[in-house]
Amino acid sequence: MRNASFSPSFNKVGIGACIRDVGGNFVIAKTEWLTPIIDVDMGERTQPGEHRF
Repeated sequence: MRNASFSPSFNKVGIGACIRDVGGNFVIAKTEWLTPIIDVDMGERTQPGEHRF
């Protein structure tokens, strides 16, 4: 499982991932806050792979 969140007020992107084994049992999880290279509002509107600089 993976997820992302966008915080326009802090201009941060939060990501998280949860790794499970083949039986569906929890193995490890990680969360991280990053400063995006484009502003958060634009990132929310842009589909993955469509970044044009």
